[in-house]
Amino acid sequence: MSYNLILNNTNVLGRNNTTYQFNFLNGSFNVNSKTKMCISEMTIPYAFFNITAVYQNNVFQIIDWLNNVYTITLQDGFYTVNDIQVIIEQFCITNGIYLVNDANQNVYYILLATNNVFYANQIVTFQFPYTSSAQLPTDWYAPSNFIGFPAVPKATAVTILNNNFQIYLGFTAGTYGGTPDSSNYLSNITPVGSTVNSIIVRCSLVSNNAGFPTDILDSFPINASFGTNINYQPTFEKWVKLTAGTYSSFTITLVDQNFNTIYSLDSNSTISLLIKEE
Repeated sequence: MSYNLILNNTNVLGRNNTTYQFNFLNGSFNVNSKTKMCISEMTIPYAFFNITAVYQNNVFQIIDWLNNVYTITLQDGFYTVNDIQVIIEQFCITNGIYLVNDANQNVYYILLATNNVFYANQIVTFQFPYTSSAQLPTDWYAPSNFIGFPAVPKATAVTILNNNFQIYLGFTAGTYGGTPDSSNYLSNITPVGSTVNSIIVRCSLVSNNAGFPTDILDSFPINASFGTNINYQPTFEKWVKLTAGTYSSFTITLVDQNFNTIYSLDSNSTISLLIKEE
């Protein structure tokens, strides 16, 4: 005998939107020693952020050419390095940490960028014109809220704090830049831009005693971009043994590749499970 069970947003348990509880009809379901389960199909919104206060990877600092230190706290979200650069630029506009060139374009003196060739990120800090506006190229000018010129040659700097932003950007804690000259740095550790790289499915009924944890039902990679649906349909049935007993309900929990909790904004998932008795 076999059963097809469907879980959706009506089964969501808790606020993380990644734990689901299925309640059996009549309050009980008998599982014998030969009962097995597998995933038939899953559709999950890719709605979990890569930078959050929970992950402690949302704070870093920049230092201008006058040695003013600014702490930037990123709102919870899904960021590329380019997105963070845009936030830095907007911060510089608000605080007068930029110049305007002869084409009426803003010029910024800090750059965060992705370097695909070296599987790394870059921090580039630029020397600022010093002493007075006489150092500026022709037709360049300072904005109305300009912070002022340094007395000596000075480049900007980025400080990576002792938090998980190190892992995201790929730089150990420390200050990069702040020297008299411009500087260019490549990641000194491998960056991890996506906190969740694959999904492990855990089920409270599963008895998978070949390894630990013993409740692993299945796993699959992220095959979608942020904001779209992750679709998983196994090419074959991967049956897993269940723990014998009588149950009124069971839970399905989605965790990341390191068994960490996944926090999703969207509960609109569909999980199709097969159970068979031999």
